Amino acid sequence: MADRDEKIFPALPQKRQRAREQGQIARSRDLTSAISFTAGVLLVAGSAAALGRSVLGAFRQSLAAGASADLGGAVRHALVWPLALTAGLAAMLCAAAAAGAAAQGGIVFAPARLTPDLGRLNPLKYFQRIFSAAGGIELAKAAAKIVLVAMVAWSTAQWALALATGAHNVAQGLGALAFAADRLLYLSAVIALVAGAADYAHKRYEHESELRMTRQEMMDEMKQEEGNPQVKRALRRAQRKSFKRIRGIHQAAAATVVLTNPTHYAVALRYRRGFDQAPLVVAKGAGENAHRIIAVARLAAVPVMENKPLARVLFKATEVGDYIPRQFYRAIAEVLAAIMRAEAQQQAARRTA
Repeated sequence: MADRDEKIFPALPQKRQRAREQGQIARSRDLTSAISFTAGVLLVAGSAAALGRSVLGAFRQSLAAGASADLGGAVRHALVWPLALTAGLAAMLCAAAAAGAAAQGGIVFAPARLTPDLGRLNPLKYFQRIFSAAGGIELAKAAAKIVLVAMVAWSTAQWALALATGAHNVAQGLGALAFAADRLLYLSAVIALVAGAADYAHKRYEHESELRMTRQEMMDEMKQEEGNPQVKRALRRAQRKSFKRIRGIHQAAAATVVLTNPTHYAVALRYRRGFDQAPLVVAKGAGENAHRIIAVARLAAVPVMENKPLARVLFKATEVGDYIPRQFYRAIAEVLAAIMRAEAQQQAARRTA
């Protein structure tokens, strides 16, 4: 059996919501950076020609600005396109970073994280964090990425030099170098995405492990959010009793006798010799339900007898579907005997008539 202090249960939705409101979500900075870097690579590769033309045009205009009388206007005219392209690329990179963050649990605004924490200024805690196991893992991941990129860059450089050496002219050599640069960027983007995805999987595993709950924590959470289980069981018992009482009103037609208060309480009893081991409560009610039981009994020609103390005590001591307690056998036997005598007198009167 698992220890009560061991976190073996997954987090409940309410705990996940509280953690999200506090900014505790599974998020990898490496994956966000990788998505931004990949977006930048694709944008640069797709707009390389336009960027080259813009740079050359700005260079020409800057040279022509030296001969212009309006130097300020010429400079502004020369820089407008490069600045516009730079601003557009920066906006796209910001959008890519936001998309990368949204893909890892959505955009979360946690005001609690904005609260100043003077403990972060403690140099001791900083060095403890740097030289901790988590810091070592981060250093190992960074070193692995650097080694992989260096290996790809070295192999790409060798391939590009061999290709450029066999070129017939300068244009082919420059084209080979440009193709090698694109290849290096694409492979670096792939490495960054794979490393970022692995880091996100690790962060998500750590996040789920931190959110897991012990048995006691789960019980306390359920009591707080859904109510005490003992109270819920009591409510369900009360609902079942109420349902039995309402359903039992129609069973009054099959009763042997209905005892009344006469108006406040009504208890319908059934006793069939050889079938029921004791008188059985088939219906009971108070107030409006008592009137309904009496009306159903009279329509079915069931005897209705007024016995205030017996009706009151049976209403409080029994439930629908219960046999009456043994201490009431004598009183109920007298009632049943009175009913049988009345029925015998009625039959005798019919025979003589």
